[in-house]
Amino acid sequence: MFDIVKLQSINNNYLSKISTDQLFVESLIWAKKYKLNLAELMEDNIDYTKQALNIERHTEKDPKRFVTYQDIDGQLRFFYDKEREKLILNKPNFADSLNSEIIKNFISEYIQVLDLNMSLENRFEQLKQI
Repeated sequence: MFDIVKLQSINNNYLSKISTDQLFVESLIWAKKYKLNLAELMEDNIDYTKQALNIERHTEKDPKRFVTYQDIDGQLRFFYDKEREKLILNKPNFADSLNSEIIKNFISEYIQVLDLNMSLENRFEQLKQI
């Protein structure tokens, strides 16, 4: 038997208890093997990276945002200016994909089924379906 949820909990607990310096060293080792670009960013900005890793760590409201070293990539990437700019440039442009015909059809269908007596949860589900 293999309990992935339990393993994630153990990983999360470990990563939330180690020092920021140790988290940096261990995640850098991981990044050098799996995310070379991230490793280069981390090494070029050691103090800054440690500060980013340390956000809300070891506090009462510690979000325990790291379950695996792979989570560090997603949690750090937007802290680096060049990477943040890439993320912004590569974000989907929903405005282009929503032409006036699609919007008109959506509104028309939504008006037909709109029931203000519905709970917010049901209305949200209905919107997702449409």
